[in-house]
Amino acid sequence: MVSFTPLAGGAHSASTIPLAYLLDIDGAKILLDCGSPDWHLDDDLKVGEEQKQIFESYCAQLQRISPDIDLVLLSHGDLAHAGLYAYANARWGLTATAYATLPVQATARLATLEESITLRGEEQIDSDPQPTPETDGMEITPAEEKKRTKIRVAKPQEINDAFQSIITLRYSQPTQLAGKCQGITITPFSAGHTIGGTIWKIRSSLAGTIVYAVNLNHLKERHLDGSVLTLSTGGNVFEPLARPEVLITDAERALTIGSKRKDRDRALLDLITETIESGHSLLLPVDSSTRLLELLVLTDQHWAYSKMRAPICLISKTSRQLLSMVRNMMEWLGGTISKEDLGDSAKNQRRRRDEDDEALGALALRFKFVEFFSNPDEMINIFSSREPKLILSVPASLSHGPSRSLFADFAVNEGNMVVLTQRTGMGTLNRFLLDRWEAGQEDSQRWQDGHIGVPVSLDRPIDMELRIKVPLQGVELEEYREKEKLAKEQANAKKAAAARQQQMREEEVESSGSESDDSDDSDSGEDVTAEVTEEMEGVDWTILDQEEVGLRYQSYDIYVKGHQNKTSNFFKSNDASVPRFRVFPFIEKRKRVDDFGEVIDVSSWLRKGKIMDQNAESEQSKANRLKAAAKEKEQQPEEAPSKFIAEQISIDMRCKVMFVDLEGVHDGRALKNILPQVNPRRLIIVQATSEATESLAEACKAIKSMSAEIYTPRVGETIRIGENMENYTIALSDALMNSLKMATYEDNEIAFVRGRLSNPTSTGIYVLEPPRLGMQRTTDVEMAEKENGVAAAKDSSTAAVIPRAIMIGDLKLTALKIRLNRLGIAAEFAGEGFLVCRSKPIDDDEEDTVAVRKTRKGEVRVEGDASPLFYMVREEIYKLHALVETK
Repeated sequence: MVSFTPLAGGAHSASTIPLAYLLDIDGAKILLDCGSPDWHLDDDLKVGEEQKQIFESYCAQLQRISPDIDLVLLSHGDLAHAGLYAYANARWGLTATAYATLPVQATARLATLEESITLRGEEQIDSDPQPTPETDGMEITPAEEKKRTKIRVAKPQEINDAFQSIITLRYSQPTQLAGKCQGITITPFSAGHTIGGTIWKIRSSLAGTIVYAVNLNHLKERHLDGSVLTLSTGGNVFEPLARPEVLITDAERALTIGSKRKDRDRALLDLITETIESGHSLLLPVDSSTRLLELLVLTDQHWAYSKMRAPICLISKTSRQLLSMVRNMMEWLGGTISKEDLGDSAKNQRRRRDEDDEALGALALRFKFVEFFSNPDEMINIFSSREPKLILSVPASLSHGPSRSLFADFAVNEGNMVVLTQRTGMGTLNRFLLDRWEAGQEDSQRWQDGHIGVPVSLDRPIDMELRIKVPLQGVELEEYREKEKLAKEQANAKKAAAARQQQMREEEVESSGSESDDSDDSDSGEDVTAEVTEEMEGVDWTILDQEEVGLRYQSYDIYVKGHQNKTSNFFKSNDASVPRFRVFPFIEKRKRVDDFGEVIDVSSWLRKGKIMDQNAESEQSKANRLKAAAKEKEQQPEEAPSKFIAEQISIDMRCKVMFVDLEGVHDGRALKNILPQVNPRRLIIVQATSEATESLAEACKAIKSMSAEIYTPRVGETIRIGENMENYTIALSDALMNSLKMATYEDNEIAFVRGRLSNPTSTGIYVLEPPRLGMQRTTDVEMAEKENGVAAAKDSSTAAVIPRAIMIGDLKLTALKIRLNRLGIAAEFAGEGFLVCRSKPIDDDEEDTVAVRKTRKGEVRVEGDASPLFYMVREEIYKLHALVETK
């Protein structure tokens, strides 16, 4: 049985992101995507607590089921699909095996890392266990504390560890799973929209084929090819993904009719040119990983052909890593980007050969017109704020980070342009600006109807919150330094106490006289350690020069001065309550052994190996290493103590706002044309509003050839498909294997098996043995009686009659046509599922004609006269099937 539960991004939902779904296939729990919401929703923009409650419910449910997940599949490398995976992996026990394509793994890691660094640079995240210098001295109200506890962002090291554990696959690479997922095969296919974007085909021996396909793009872009779901030739559906048992897809844009790509690109480039020539700047909020590549390729090509002098400024902390990663994954790119990166020597030759709009495709990833910055301050230090420029800044939601701080200074200048290229979640500043832009459009110019629209001036004030980090000054700085000094003293004291405790424990264990004494003395050693630890607590180690304290805690074999609580004895005693002290500073080293022999101290070997490496290192290389370390330390000066503050500001917006749809996903018209061709037996609609869900469901129900089983589960609603089935494992005996008659079908060998189960082996697996002679003879007699028409009284529980032979396979008329053409038989399609075969006439003979029909139920009918052509066609049909003998 298959059950499906949307954790987030369900149907009939006002908030379509993030995406996370729980798929249960006969007890194997599979998590499809693990996206993160936008953690900063603007309450001042008339967004209530509903969205926050939805996100909290999603996080609580994901935390509850994370330890029970058996498999994780990630489809796209953005925050909406993989943003919460690292946190769940590190904090909630989501340690199940995860699969993704290589680009999805890399881009998702960079997107999550960008969000983590940006958020931690603006406020204290609750996941940090100890206060840091940057947050010391900050006053947090109860309301702010409540708000902060909702942010769930992993640390950079946790992000790297989580994504490094993901197993990467190539497109069309089937992978058979083990453990609780045994019997399930997963295969990734290209989905378009993002580099490495994936359609997951999940094949189960019991549940059939399940296809998970969300956020597809069937059209070719500048840096990507379209989805493999629809073939470029003829518009047919990719055969491995056709007619699945269950298809899971989104309907977010079911009500949208997209405009042509060339119209959108022209509108954006014309807007950029006009704004820069007028002496003003443009701000394009973008994501940090996936859709950023399309914008970089588009703008960089435009700069090359238009000879524009204004700079393109990209503000992102991970942009350089992203481009370095993409240059090493050229095989995953498509569109106008060449499969191999050409060198400078081939540059002029390629330009002379291709003078069209796509000539720079092979060199687009060099981006020589783009300037990279990690924060807005770096950009302002190089380019004046009055100088016209194109700014690409993360994140696209404008809820935090560089794009939000830039918008606060950018929006007050009349003539500047804010261009939105993608929609984000409800409650963000991006969605607020988009809604105001839509309200300013005429009804005949709505972008949902395929139009571009015009820029809109938002002459109105807006209140927003800015979170910044400021250095400590005055009294706050002095208090911080005092606390820092005290914290260091306490840390040193704890370190010294721990070292002394470890030394005393080792001395007590090593000084035992025999193995029996080891066990007797262990308790006394613990008592002494506990006693010393109690005495050392609260000691001010800054006064170790004082005689009373210093002599008591220095490493002497005999106490020189001071009293002791327990009576000591010079001679060795078996009494564990009496501490023992040695006269001479000699420690007899004894080898520690266990049931397997001498205990190996791994740390000592590592230390010795490190010392040997250092000794083997030449003086010159050692000096270079130390010099490089010192230089790196100088280049990274210690950050001054600082704190986080939240400031409420009011902005008088004078800039213009424009939306150009560059999300790179299919529209409603394409979706409604593709689904009937895929023709799934069951359809599950997710990630859609109520209007979009109903629109797609009604369109599919109106098509007679499509199944009427259409499910639209809401968030938290579980739907169940099929029935519970039990799966058993049996082994075939050697005698039975030798008696089988195998028939070949494609890459498989098939045989009919009749036998009896014997007692299980030591592994608990039943063995199928050949049937006994009497059993075989009885079966043969029954079959002979049925062939001779002899009626026998049977009860209602008698099994169905098994024919002598079974044909297995799914006839493809295209494959039959190719085989017949090779034999010299003309075969042409005369309609859907109708193939007409003709033979060349010999002398005065009439032309023979045979028709092959394939019905929607899978039946194959061969119609024609009993001629050589008829038998040749029938023989070729037999060869495309596996003929399995049952006797």
